[in-house]
This record gives sequence, C-alpha cells and structure tokens, in this order.
Amino acid sequence: MILADFRIQSERRASPEEIAVLERGAAGSRDSTTGALRELAGIVRDEVGGQCGGVYGYAWRGCCEIQSLWVGEPFGRSGLGASLLCWAEQEASRLDCSHVVLFTDTSQAARFYTRHGYVVIGRVDDHPRGDAALWLRKRLDGTRSDDSAEA
Repeated sequence: MILADFRIQSERRASPEEIAVLERGAAGSRDSTTGALRELAGIVRDEVGGQCGGVYGYAWRGCCEIQSLWVGEPFGRSGLGASLLCWAEQEASRLDCSHVVLFTDTSQAARFYTRHGYVVIGRVDDHPRGDAALWLRKRLDGTRSDDSAEA
C-alpha cells in the first residue's frame, strides 16, 4: 500500500479510545523488541478517600521515568512532594533501575528537583514559548551525573 491510499485527518482533540489505540500500538512495537514497561504509581488520599497527590511513571530496562508528580494545593510545602519523589526513587531501585529521569519546565518545579539531587541533562529553549523544557536525571547509586547541561 502506498501513502496515497491513506488520508490523514486533523483532529482538534483525539478521543481517549483513539489515544489508547496509538499507545497500545507504540507499546507493542517497543515491547516486542526491548521489553515491557513496568508502571509505578503512588497515590495519596485524604481521610475521606479523595486524591490529594501522587506520582506516576514507569521502569524499563534499568531506567525509570517519572511522568507526573502532583501535590494538591493545600498540601504544598508540606513535604508530601519530597515523600512522593523518595517513594518513586525507592520503587525504581527495587525494580533494579540505575537512574531516574523526568521532564519539567523552568517555571515549574526545576528547583524542587535539583534540591533533591537531580541534574539538568538537557534543555530546549522556547518550549513552551518564553520558557524552557528541562530533562533532569538522578543516579540512584549516589554518584553525580557528569552529563549535566546548563540550566
């Protein structure tokens, strides 16, 4: 089949089902050649069961990537974010990961992560416009990363 037989349709917002098909397809290709991801998720709930924070990521072939870490507004600066980050690092170690990586931007939580031993190893300026996307890494064996980029 040649490309002329396909029609690419522009979507303002793909449905959750369409995104799931894309993610399953990409994961299937990756998993068949390099192994499956192992999810890690730590959810914090209040006394009535409401979610007030959490961390989510995955481990894969000795690496861990934190996809999201969130602490609800009333719990900011309570130590909950640090506890979630520490929990994720411990889970990554348990899953035999040598390091953790994550993406953030300069207006977000870069200082939080560097205070916890993360080093900026990549930077994309103007992503989003007027800001910069940062790629951070922390080695779990305690050694400092020698591949840092200027923040």
